[in-house]
Amino acid sequence: MPARLCLALALLGGLAGRAGAAEALPATPLAYRIEARLDAASRTVSGSLRARWRNPSRAPVGELWLHLYLNAFANNRSTLMTGLGAEAERWWARHPDGWGRLDLATLRVDGRDVLGQLAFAQPDDGNRDDHTLARVTLPVPVAPRGEIEL
Repeated sequence: MPARLCLALALLGGLAGRAGAAEALPATPLAYRIEARLDAASRTVSGSLRARWRNPSRAPVGELWLHLYLNAFANNRSTLMTGLGAEAERWWARHPDGWGRLDLATLRVDGRDVLGQLAFAQPDDGNRDDHTLARVTLPVPVAPRGEIEL
């Protein structure tokens, strides 16, 4: 039976055209539903996310940034793990099968497959082994106050 999970999903568009301080922003520009299934035997969770995102800015948005936080635990080469140094090594020595990650099987925007447009980015440190931040180019820019479904 699918379980509902309360997760914070950050979908950030290009914020260069952010609304001015005098203008009140609309209610949250993101609504989502997550359905997940736990397979205890294989220690995996699979599921789907359906989200509707509204561009709250005054400028069109041509790309979205996805934060895939769980990928910080994908290996000992992620930015988080390399930053923890010896502390991370001690933890992994006690839990050798403790790795976890998020794999996207599909990504659609308004019904169009955009998984091929997804690219991992490492703006802070250039660590190509870190897959916690991804950018996806949209097939059509989202107009100001426009919406898309992911």
